[in-house]
Amino acid sequence: SHPILLANPAGSLCLLLAGLVLEGPAIAAKGDMVKVYQYPLTFLLAASLGLGVQLLTAAVIKATSATTLKVLSQVRGAVPVVYGAAVYREHISGQSLLGYVISLLAFGWYSYLKTKRTDPPPGAPRAAAAP
Repeated sequence: SHPILLANPAGSLCLLLAGLVLEGPAIAAKGDMVKVYQYPLTFLLAASLGLGVQLLTAAVIKATSATTLKVLSQVRGAVPVVYGAAVYREHISGQSLLGYVISLLAFGWYSYLKTKRTDPPPGAPRAAAAP
């Protein structure tokens, strides 16, 4: 009934095969696969966090909307960059900084509008849509 449940196994298999073909030879040549055996808990934690992100993504969409998820994704990328520029004095171009600041301001505006939106109480008549 949920198309995403049908697509996830196929998508995972495609990503695994692409990773083995594109990254596998380099990993094998450098002997980096040993790191997985040396630090299994670290790799398990990373995989678990990835799964957690996927589950939270579905929960956010169900609780709010896909638009909210898209906005949060934009902010997730902008916050560390702006923070790094402000706190650690990392260099980013003026155009990039402007884009990140606009993104954060837009998120603030979106959040403000979202909190100001009032839905009618259950059972109350809804306003007719504008023609």
